[in-house]
Amino acid sequence: MEFCNSCFECENCFGCFGLRHKKFCILNKQYTEDEYWQKVDQLKCAMLDRGEYGDFPPMYHSTQYWSGSGASIIYGATQEECQKFGCANFAPGDDGAEGPEIDLSKIELIQTIPDRLDETNIGSLSGKPFRDEIFNRRFGYLKSELAFYQKMKIAPPRQHPTRRIQELYAEMNLAVCEEQYCQKCKKEIMVAKNKNYTERIVYCRDCYFQFLEQNG
Repeated sequence: MEFCNSCFECENCFGCFGLRHKKFCILNKQYTEDEYWQKVDQLKCAMLDRGEYGDFPPMYHSTQYWSGSGASIIYGATQEECQKFGCANFAPGDDGAEGPEIDLSKIELIQTIPDRLDETNIGSLSGKPFRDEIFNRRFGYLKSELAFYQKMKIAPPRQHPTRRIQELYAEMNLAVCEEQYCQKCKKEIMVAKNKNYTERIVYCRDCYFQFLEQNG
């Protein structure tokens, strides 16, 4: 299994994603055993010649645009840094990425989304297009989704689902550490960066446990 992700009970696969109980597949395409080894040898030789074998696939192979990439979300890379590695840069709604073009007059204002749901507005909201003005993408609600919000007595979200996911990611620490000092004993420590919480009270391990004992 090489260059594969989320494959289960598989063997002898190359560059595959999301397969189950498969073998001799390349890029999720099935091959005979002889064809598989021949093509894998060709791929590996080409990758070795380019110095790519053994590394993560380059960003220019990704269809994801830069701000939605792991480099940005997990490592905090800027647009300029992502583009140096060949990451795509395009508007999320370009080339029909949001689906078929629709009359802009049919897109509902987010301000019209009610805070409380009942049987009347569930029917009227279901399937209607709304636009997240900050994220610049369309979104809508399923009838079953609205019924869930009504049952749980929560207001329907007013952000695009992808934006909500990215905001949740932003709450966690980045996979990048920096040198800081414990704000109690001044011991030098390594701390994971966080884009949302740049000004934090940070303790070393001993001072943190001491704080928990006194205040926990």
